Amino acid sequence: MAVVRPGVDEVYCSNCGVIIKRQSEFCSKCGVKVAVVPAPAAVGAPAGAPQVTEATAPGPDEIYCSSCGAIIKRRAEICMRCGVRVVGPPAAPPAPATTFSDKSRLTAGILGILLGGIGVHRIYLGNIGIGILQIVVSIITLGIGSLWGFVEGIIIIAGGNWKDSRGMPLRKYNQ
Repeated sequence: MAVVRPGVDEVYCSNCGVIIKRQSEFCSKCGVKVAVVPAPAAVGAPAGAPQVTEATAPGPDEIYCSSCGAIIKRRAEICMRCGVRVVGPPAAPPAPATTFSDKSRLTAGILGILLGGIGVHRIYLGNIGIGILQIVVSIITLGIGSLWGFVEGIIIIAGGNWKDSRGMPLRKYNQ
């Protein structure tokens, strides 16, 4: 089987390894935004450029060289096969800053410890259904079910991963 090499105006996609036009903004196979690759000094790919097949797919920390198509480490700056400075796939955008609930962790915890048997801390967090369920459980068990709310209050104050009814984490003590 013949090795397919890119032409003068073509490069390898650094994400999937398919040959694409040098002026393309996006890879037609994988859809990743293509980094701008300067034109090479010599025409054609170096001898021995690999044929891209499923068997030669890069691992999780590897990419294809945009010049010769060789599999290289994602953090590599220069391809060891062709010597070209590598422009890897675009970095992932930074994660958005976590927004916190307007409900206080300390308030919810104290309500849970003092009035957890009647579900006041759950109602404060917007979980009205569970708050009513805690009232019912406490009445049916003659007060023993109030331990449920007491324990939840301790967990909230201790820093458990609690969220309000909108799914937003509770504010920390110093926020």
